[in-house]
Amino acid sequence: MLITLADAIAQYRTAADDRTSNSYNWYRQSAARHGRVWLGGNKVPATRQGRRWMVDDGDVAAAVTAHREKRAHEARMLTDYDNHVLHAGVVTMTDGGYETRGVFHFVWWDYQRMRGFSDGHWVCNGCWKPAACERNRPECHRCSGDWSPCRDDCRLSRVFCGTCDTSLPIG
Repeated sequence: MLITLADAIAQYRTAADDRTSNSYNWYRQSAARHGRVWLGGNKVPATRQGRRWMVDDGDVAAAVTAHREKRAHEARMLTDYDNHVLHAGVVTMTDGGYETRGVFHFVWWDYQRMRGFSDGHWVCNGCWKPAACERNRPECHRCSGDWSPCRDDCRLSRVFCGTCDTSLPIG
């Protein structure tokens, strides 16, 4: 059954407990430009009927369910991280994430990244202490010029832990 976009957004905000959603005008513009809106990272097709944008309530319910499952998964990953349990690859957690590489992992928090405080830091998988970094590589073309920095830590050559005597060469 089709419902109005305004009703769908209100339903999504309530059911998904998403306090960070965009304004109604953003959703309306997205529907006009792309014929869809994004609810919690899930695509919901939108159609114009008269003067209103309409979406299928089943698509909205599916988006709410997917968003809740994603949030629950991120909360489980944060709990695992707090208990020093790591998973392979890039893992998103509530308000951040990490990526494992050998005997180290690189962890970041969204708030710190957004505010420009920190892009993240390396942590030893053995002792869970912050790892030290060695930067002996030359700067990339972007960093060596007068442009803004690449933010890829292009000079990083090695990550190591003095406590565990482990090392990870980079690049």
